[in-house]
Amino acid sequence: MALKRSHLWARLLASANGARRSRRPRLGSLTALDFEADQLWVVQATLRGGQPRLARQQTLRLNPPRNLSPDDPEELGKALAAALAQAAVSPGSVVMGIPRTLVMLRTLELPPADREEEIAAMVHLRWSRDLPFPVDEAVIDFQALPRSSVPENAPPSSSSDSAPAPGVPTRVLTAVVRRKTVEFYQAVAKAAGVKLVALGLQSLAGAQAALAFQPKAATGCVALVSLHPQEVRFDVLIDGTWAFSRAGALPVPGGPSPETDDPSANPTPNPVLLEVVRSLHSYEGTAGHGQVNRFLVTGTTGGEAPLAEALTRQLGVPADVLSTGADAREKPDSPKALPPTLPAVGLALGALAPAGLPFDFLNPKRPPWSGTFVASGSWQ
Repeated sequence: MALKRSHLWARLLASANGARRSRRPRLGSLTALDFEADQLWVVQATLRGGQPRLARQQTLRLNPPRNLSPDDPEELGKALAAALAQAAVSPGSVVMGIPRTLVMLRTLELPPADREEEIAAMVHLRWSRDLPFPVDEAVIDFQALPRSSVPENAPPSSSSDSAPAPGVPTRVLTAVVRRKTVEFYQAVAKAAGVKLVALGLQSLAGAQAALAFQPKAATGCVALVSLHPQEVRFDVLIDGTWAFSRAGALPVPGGPSPETDDPSANPTPNPVLLEVVRSLHSYEGTAGHGQVNRFLVTGTTGGEAPLAEALTRQLGVPADVLSTGADAREKPDSPKALPPTLPAVGLALGALAPAGLPFDFLNPKRPPWSGTFVASGSWQ
């Protein structure tokens, strides 16, 4: 089973990333850090036989001071360092992920192009006309889409402003974050005393990890619902291609409870179920969308099973809690056990893949005229 998963992961990453070269030195091992509120998920992976394999998974508790602000990278970094030290974790090279709410996604149809730098130039030029802030304050990355896929991420672009060149258009999924967001994660890593080598996108990493653990998700139109205390993440996969992503906020304090997970037993609408339905309607409003034929539910709240039952009952679509099929007796820190959050798994395995992460905001694919972004926020 582990061997099959490794081969599946390699095939999925090769399909997602295409044949581009990695933009950073090849690593032999790596640690993914995914944090939320007072929890820290640690996933370590190594290369064995040229394939990324999970080596360690662990959930740690962050004990930050009462006045810790999520906008304070120094204090957050110190809290990460303390948790890692207490658990005797030596992270080495580190990868982190940016939440979906901080990333703008758009699918672009561009004139035919083969060279990465040429595609990057067109992507930057297109975004420079639409960004709500100066382009030099943005970090832009993209991944080429298979010609057979028709993923749409709101808001989709229109190609009416330029006539396509003869040949097959180049379709790319683009992602943009503000440069200050990248600088925040660099500052967190510096304060934690770790070496940040890659910075991916949480939603995409979680979706790819779901494919690795549940190969059936690579067939048809599958919605991955990830439940967290303050938000619900909703991603759609069409035949294994990441096609849609949305994050919806939940009311504070957030998170479902056994009393509210069954809408029929409580006249108060279930905010989690309502947010999933909103995301589903948003997806169904995109061009070329498919009919969702299965829900996979995962998350960190303990309300995942009731949510899956509610989705099946209310929407008439099969919904299952994502599992690895591993022995239920596996300890939580066993590499065979599914962690409560999938992004850390996807980030660790993806960053070790030959092509690297599909989106890497620390090492984005750049047009010929750009330099190298460094921690100080300048270009060299």
